[in-house]
Order: sequence, then C-alpha cells, then structure tokens
Amino acid sequence: MAAIRYQPFFRPADKPGFSYDDDPPSKRVYLTDSEDDARTWVDFRPVRRTPDEPMDLALEECHGELSQLSDGTFVLTYDHRYPYTRQQVLARVSRDQGQTWKPDVYHLTRPGGTVLGSSTKGVGSGYASSVVLPDDTIVTMTGAGTCVRWRVG
Repeated sequence: MAAIRYQPFFRPADKPGFSYDDDPPSKRVYLTDSEDDARTWVDFRPVRRTPDEPMDLALEECHGELSQLSDGTFVLTYDHRYPYTRQQVLARVSRDQGQTWKPDVYHLTRPGGTVLGSSTKGVGSGYASSVVLPDDTIVTMTGAGTCVRWRVG
C-alpha cells in the first residue's frame, strides 16, 4: 500500500456541464495498492473512517506518507497546506491495514508552521517524512527541517 497525492488531470471540456464549483480537482491523500512489486497501482481510494463514508480528508490535505508500527498499525502523516496561516503537519491511524482510519488527528505542528513546544522559528510544514524506531517511537522530520519525536496513544 502507498499513500499518494492524487490530483486527476482533465480538461473541463471533457465533461459537459462541468463546473469547478461542483467538482473541484482533488488534491488529497489517496491510498493505492500494488500486486506486482510496485510496477502498477490499483484500487485508488480516499482516506475514510469507514468504507461507506465519504472522503475524510479536506481539500488540500495532501502529500501523505505511510509508516507501520510493530503491531501492524499504519500511521499516515500528511500536510494541511492552505491557507498558509493554517499550514500544519497532521497524522492519522489505521488499525486494520488501511481499510478504515480513526477520527483522531495528531497535530504534529501548530497551524502556521511552528512545532508544538518549540520556539517560533521552528517551521513545521511541508513534505514531512517519518521513521519508526524499534520501540515504536516515531520521528517525523518536516520539509522545513523541524523534527518531532512522538508516539501513537
């Protein structure tokens, strides 16, 4: 399974009666699977609390990355991108191989880019990446160079 920013590209002329107000292009985290060692990807699907609910992440919550804890729990780290005053790095958890996602959101940075408990110069937005240590502590580094050490509760 992989987490990707999915943004289908199409020309509005391809869809008669199309309106961006009714159907904006998606800039969200989607999940996808590969059955051939990542040569092709299938089953593109949004992050949802249950398989029957609508998409759970807001428009512009994107650039996702998956990590896995020792008990099989998946952790999805992603960015809330816009508006800039609300930028932050967030995380969600799945305990069933990514089929459903808990509603709880881990706020790894404050809105506006500063890391919780850090000085105001610590910028926390942009393309975060995580590594899981042997004791299931997660270390997340943001694209702006801020590091957060945390655990799933």
